[in-house]
Amino acid sequence: MPTQTRHTYDIGDLVRERATAKDWELIFDNGKVVVYEKPGRYGGMFELEVRFDRDGRIEWAEKRKDGEWTSRMHVMDDFGTTDVQIETLRLF
Repeated sequence: MPTQTRHTYDIGDLVRERATAKDWELIFDNGKVVVYEKPGRYGGMFELEVRFDRDGRIEWAEKRKDGEWTSRMHVMDDFGTTDVQIETLRLF
């Protein structure tokens, strides 16, 4: 009987895949926080910082343009984690 190989795919992998697909450049990664940047279409520079909790879920995300935040989200309670994951991916 053939054996099946099981691959794990976590939220961090999904964030990296989405960033790559949308041409964001990784500028910082310490395993808990990742920061991407991308030049704006009409000038300026965008940054997207994503912080993960110890379970690998997105705990906090912030998008900045030229150093000033434009969008910010974080987990308010245990029930909001799915919304934060989805909304963070939409920031890319």
